[in-house]
Amino acid sequence: MEEANTLTFNLAHDIVTGKKDADAARQAFGQAEVEFLLGKPPAIMTALQFKSPERSADPDKSVIQGSPLPPPSGGARPAGGSQGMSDAEILAFVVAINLNEIMAASDAVKEEINPQTLQFAQMLHKEHGQNIDMALKLAQRLKVTPLETPAVEKLQVEAAANLAALVRLEGEAFAAAYVGLMAAEHAKVLAMIDNQLLAAARDEDLKKHLQATRGAVATHLEAAKRLQANPRR
Repeated sequence: MEEANTLTFNLAHDIVTGKKDADAARQAFGQAEVEFLLGKPPAIMTALQFKSPERSADPDKSVIQGSPLPPPSGGARPAGGSQGMSDAEILAFVVAINLNEIMAASDAVKEEINPQTLQFAQMLHKEHGQNIDMALKLAQRLKVTPLETPAVEKLQVEAAANLAALVRLEGEAFAAAYVGLMAAEHAKVLAMIDNQLLAAARDEDLKKHLQATRGAVATHLEAAKRLQANPRR
C-alpha cells in the first residue's frame, strides 16, 4: 500500500537522523498499521514528515548499454518529430512496451495454466526479449539514449496496475484474464505505433525497427484472439 510505503520512508528517515532506533521504528510501524486498520491512519502514513530534495539526474551509469534514462530535472522534453516526440522518447516507449509484456509473461509461466496459454506466454517472453535487445543495440548505434518522459512513465504505471489485478487470480481464471489483457494491450500498441511512433520517428533505422515491431505485435494479437476463441485447442 502507498500508506505503508510512506510510513516506511518516514521511519527510515527517523532512524538515519537518530530520532529512533530500529526497535522503536518497528514498534511505531506496528502501531501505525493498527491505527490504519481501525480507519484512523496517522500523519506518518499520509505524507512524508521530512522535506525531500528536488528531483535531479541520476549520477549512476547503467551496466546495460542503451538503457533508458529518466528525464532531466524539470521534465523538459527534447524537440521531436511531427508529433512532438523525439527518437529518444520513441525508443523509451519501445523498451517500455516490451518490458510490460515480459513482466506479464514471467508471471504467467509460473501459474498452473493450460499448455496453449503457457506456450503463448513463453513465446511472448522470448520475442519481446529479442525485440528489446534489438532496440537497445539500435540506441547504441544511433548514439541515442532512450528517455523516459512522463508519457512513458504513464504507460508503465498503467501496465503495473493491470498486472497487479491479474496476479490476484489463479489457474484458468488467470489464463483467461491474461489472454484478454494481452489482446487488449497488443491492440493498443498497434494503434500507438501506427498513430504516434511511426509518424514521429525521424531516423530511418528506427522506422524500420518500428515496422518490424509492428509486424510482431500484430502476430501476437492474432495469436491472442485465437486463444480467446479456442482457449484449449
